[in-house]
Amino acid sequence: MYWATVAGVAVVMAGGALVLASAPAGARVPGPVRWVLLVLLGLLELGIAASFLHAAVTGSPGPDTVIAGLGVPAAGSVVAGCVLGLRAERTPCASRTPLGGEPHGVG
Repeated sequence: MYWATVAGVAVVMAGGALVLASAPAGARVPGPVRWVLLVLLGLLELGIAASFLHAAVTGSPGPDTVIAGLGVPAAGSVVAGCVLGLRAERTPCASRTPLGGEPHGVG
């Protein structure tokens, strides 16, 4: 059961990273799968951020506290990426434009 959990977490993290990091690769993933990956990745990263925060607050000052303090914003930025990705999933495809581009029929 342990290795199944580890494998599941690894798949969610790798799949979520792929969806967030590469627009062409993310576009090939079906919409519902993208949505599930982003939700699960966001929840995992919230747990990681909470764990880092707990370690930073309750641990004695030292290198582990510094690492935990750096881990909180790092995990938080992944959560923010997931939220923005989920928000983009809710946007109708016709209104999506490339960065700096004009919507179709404008200009």
